[in-house]
Amino acid sequence: MVASPAQVSALLDAVTRTRPEMTAFFGYLYYAALRPEEAVALRLADCYLPGSGWGMLRLAAATPRTASAWTNSGTSHEQRGLKHRPDGAIRMVPVPPALAAVLRAHVTANGTAPDGRLFRGARGGPLSESVYGRAWHSARTLALGPS
Repeated sequence: MVASPAQVSALLDAVTRTRPEMTAFFGYLYYAALRPEEAVALRLADCYLPGSGWGMLRLAAATPRTASAWTNSGTSHEQRGLKHRPDGAIRMVPVPPALAAVLRAHVTANGTAPDGRLFRGARGGPLSESVYGRAWHSARTLALGPS
């Protein structure tokens, strides 16, 4: 089931209260329709964020999590192309002014990882499913109640 706009607003407010560094991550999942593995791979260089007005994302990669035995690098995250698209495909995503402002504020408050990634784990690596899953569960309970 997809959350209503009022529910999303309440959820993002709850994320802001509990894990403010993740507000932009969840905002982009909902308002820009990014898959989590696309948001995890998003770099500042992939974003056109003017001082005002509409922005644009240039998505060319995803960083899905899998068992390390299934990756070429032996790590649990591996950069790949976009899901259900040919290798080298790019997806351009328009960013409404309010969402562009959220990402500009995120970069100002949190900076980027050394490789330019916008969303990162506590030790600088890729943001893991367990981290954003726990953050979402907590925000959901806070915003919508335990049931």
